[in-house]
Amino acid sequence: MLLFVDESGIDHRDSPHEVLAGVLIREEILWDLVCDIADLEGAHFGDLWKNLTKKEKKGTSMLNKNIFRWAAQDKEIPVEDRAKLARLFLIKNRRKQKPKRSEFTAFGQSCIAFVANVLEMALDKYNLKVIASILPRDIKIPDSQLLRKDYVYFLERYYYYLSDIDRGILVFDELDRSKAHILIGQIKDYFTKSYKGRERSKRVIPVPFFVHSDLTTGIFLADLVAYCLNWGWKDYNQATPPRPEIGKFVRVILKMSYTKNILTENGISYQTKSIFFLDDLGEDRKKGANR
Repeated sequence: MLLFVDESGIDHRDSPHEVLAGVLIREEILWDLVCDIADLEGAHFGDLWKNLTKKEKKGTSMLNKNIFRWAAQDKEIPVEDRAKLARLFLIKNRRKQKPKRSEFTAFGQSCIAFVANVLEMALDKYNLKVIASILPRDIKIPDSQLLRKDYVYFLERYYYYLSDIDRGILVFDELDRSKAHILIGQIKDYFTKSYKGRERSKRVIPVPFFVHSDLTTGIFLADLVAYCLNWGWKDYNQATPPRPEIGKFVRVILKMSYTKNILTENGISYQTKSIFFLDDLGEDRKKGANR
């Protein structure tokens, strides 16, 4: 079982949250999923995204506010005509030419429809599952060498999911080399130096892989989930209100979440949800690192 992982809002600037999101994909369905998403790209943009633009296919490029503004500036364009116009939009952008109004409209509508189709297919055809931690933008980040509590809880959810299957591999979006080394070290320490981590290393392979997001469909899916939860999630104290146009995507993502009933060694039963909100990373750090 592969868990593709990406982040959103880690700069703590404009976005309302910091999100760590992962999409669970079985190895035997991965290639079929890749091919189906490529087919959707062709249907909505007239070609593969990578053939039309140097820009990476991400939530920020497909669901930003301009996309929805462009999509709404005219009536809905039929799919085939829209794909041709969206293709022209991307080609002109690559050539640094200004697209026509109809091409802006078509591109916005194509992006929204494409993302909707991808998420619906991930849910209905492939029954993919999602793990995600959501933090408020203004959360205080502890100054510690320990693996952060949101990562610990994130890995905990992965372990519980794998308890019904076998073993799993972590696949992260490529980070700056120094950040990757730090994260690898923290994950290794968690899996080798804490009691819970050593137990969970029987299911989760302790060494993550890092891949180029623009070449990896699984990372693209994780990026979409992270972006949508960042901008569409509602918590009561957030300074920036959720974007209502993102809500329909969040509702699909929530259907990809899961709940596990856990029975401890002491006979205590509790539930863990795969999508969870944390408003504090600093509380009980020692306990969190060994959770």
